[in-house]
Amino acid sequence: MEASQELTLGELVAEAQLGLTTLTGDLGLSRVIMNVHHSDLSDPTQWMAAGTLLITHGADLAESTAAGIRYLDAISKKTAALVVAVGECLDHVPPEAIAHARTLGMPVVEAPRTLALRDIFSYVYHSLASLDMHSLRRALAVQSQLLDLLVEEKGAAEIVSRLSETLDLAMVLFDPDGEVLAVACRRGSLDTESIWSVVVGANLSGGPTGVIEAASERIYVRRVVVHGELARVLVAVVPRAQVTSILVDITLSDTQRLIGVSLLAEREAMRFRRNMTSALLRDLLTREGSAHEFTDKLHAVGMDIGSPWRVAVLVAEDPEHSKGTGPVSRQQERAAVLRRIADAVEECFRALRVSAITCVMGDVIVVLAVFSEPGRDSVRGVFVEVQAHLRDCFPEPATYVGVSGGWVGPSRPAALLRQAEEASLSARDGAGVKDGIVLFDEVDNKFRLLGGQSPDALEAMGNRLMIPLAEHDRIHHTTLVATLRVYFRMGMSVQETTKELFVHRNTLYKRLGRIEELLDLDLSRMDDVVELYLSFEAAELLAAAGQVHADT
Repeated sequence: MEASQELTLGELVAEAQLGLTTLTGDLGLSRVIMNVHHSDLSDPTQWMAAGTLLITHGADLAESTAAGIRYLDAISKKTAALVVAVGECLDHVPPEAIAHARTLGMPVVEAPRTLALRDIFSYVYHSLASLDMHSLRRALAVQSQLLDLLVEEKGAAEIVSRLSETLDLAMVLFDPDGEVLAVACRRGSLDTESIWSVVVGANLSGGPTGVIEAASERIYVRRVVVHGELARVLVAVVPRAQVTSILVDITLSDTQRLIGVSLLAEREAMRFRRNMTSALLRDLLTREGSAHEFTDKLHAVGMDIGSPWRVAVLVAEDPEHSKGTGPVSRQQERAAVLRRIADAVEECFRALRVSAITCVMGDVIVVLAVFSEPGRDSVRGVFVEVQAHLRDCFPEPATYVGVSGGWVGPSRPAALLRQAEEASLSARDGAGVKDGIVLFDEVDNKFRLLGGQSPDALEAMGNRLMIPLAEHDRIHHTTLVATLRVYFRMGMSVQETTKELFVHRNTLYKRLGRIEELLDLDLSRMDDVVELYLSFEAAELLAAAGQVHADT
């Protein structure tokens, strides 16, 4: 793929030599692939960004026609194309599913049995990295030229002064709030406040021509926009008969680009790193097994997971008031707040000289941090500083932090994410939690009934009921253990559990019924519920003890 081209589905199918086959004809072959994600969840969209190539083994498609249609409906908005790896759950994609995918306008691709899914990841990652690196190199090259010019011309003020002198007109450079950053006028003085009032009255644009007609002069307005946000406003005040509009238009447009490109280059570098590290962190934390293939990628962004590291989940409360006028507006506002909080978290870690990367996953912020001093008190001290920084930056909303146990190496990162999630819930809901911070190392102290048990006793309690469920999940590619985890976490509330799992009530009842059938239990009987809960918690505690080195 040439560096200037975007990766399309058509190219992936035709040129990657992976043996992929389109099942929906030419539908969507021109779609641009922005991300790649592998999941067998019934609704993985909370882990996905728009334009994602989603890879699945098709468990829901194999379950039933209705389940397959629900699955396709759930993923269609964020999925650029669906890749179904046949052989494990199903031998071919059902025709009903293909037909429904066509009605949704979502292309479906079949991956052969012999294809290793990592080959798809490798091709897409390298293609996207080449594209982003090309864009970054171009931005940095322009930035280098601009910096040379700015150094020679002594900055934006000198550029404005030189342009004013060359064209014999008055010029002002404003920030988006009307603060004067540079001003130049060869004759007399310039009333910058009046000029800004006129520009604001024209919605900071001057209309489609970028010109505001005043009594005896024209005011030319150029908006410097970077990534959709107004960054600067360049204004030239010209006597009507002094200069031709073509000369002013061309010169102002060139100056507009000159001023904007330095801002753009800086933001491009930040955006590139943020997008890359966010995608990397999301993919890493979905791995239940070893994630050795991520070690080099993390090292490239300054994260050495050969040293002690932890995962943190930061929960930000929704403020009681919201500026949004509807559900979409509130969601957009919420997403913007989470992104700003994530930026502030990274800023604080940099100031503390702790290597960390963040991403927004669903409605929480996830952090991976590497600690040179991995002890519990030291780690807590870092997050106390983070919380203090967030309170200074954001009086609202209140934030709560759950931190996983310490770990060294790439084994089972998804387990650490679950630990951080559990600790974050304790931080949010637990009485007397100091500073809104809970370390997973401390969570098991709350299970007094189980905490004093020997490993053999915990194993016996956990094996009694959890092994049959885990074995059923492994053989049939179901999610009974995961469903039970959320069900207990939601206080056995059907409504809250279905909301968290993004499934219908009937689907949840079906799963709970299957659990009762496999274990010969009745979840309407308290004795059975208590036995199942203790077995589940014993298995979780035993797994955590085997996965996490205390104070690594």
